[in-house]
Amino acid sequence: AGADLAAGDAVIICSPDHAAIAQLSAYAAGTLTYAADSGSPGNCSTRLDFPTACGTAGGEPFKQNSLVTRLKAVDWYVGTNPDGGTSLYRVALVNQAGALQTQAQEMVRDITALRFRYHEVGTDTYVAASSVANWGQVDAVRVELEMESGEQRAGTDGQPLQRSFQAVTTLRNRVN
Repeated sequence: AGADLAAGDAVIICSPDHAAIAQLSAYAAGTLTYAADSGSPGNCSTRLDFPTACGTAGGEPFKQNSLVTRLKAVDWYVGTNPDGGTSLYRVALVNQAGALQTQAQEMVRDITALRFRYHEVGTDTYVAASSVANWGQVDAVRVELEMESGEQRAGTDGQPLQRSFQAVTTLRNRVN
């Protein structure tokens, strides 16, 4: 009852045996309402079970005391900042007057590249997403971030300083 949910929010609803994503058409006094063809982008169905057949009506499979939380979806990219340089940006899903939209935020200036590389079980290299042979065999992700000094003559050679940072994250359930 104390949740700060509102009509238009995208939510994740979870019970011990399944989960669903829906967009709320209303929220009042702790009661969630979702309907097909309401909101933007809206729901394709009033069913939240799996598999969903869009446009069909059906009973709600979630029991009382299922967990509900607002969906927090973000994407990261390197883009051009207002000063003409490059920055790391985060774009987030936000509710604007009942309609889901994206909102970009500049996070860190002077980032020049962001790459994700993937490791598959039985290999000794990290590859781009387009080169992954079997996503079910991916057991680690390496994030590479390149940056450049804002001062264009900071280096001993009169060029900007450049640095590269890497972090590796293993997928816990897939590591042997």
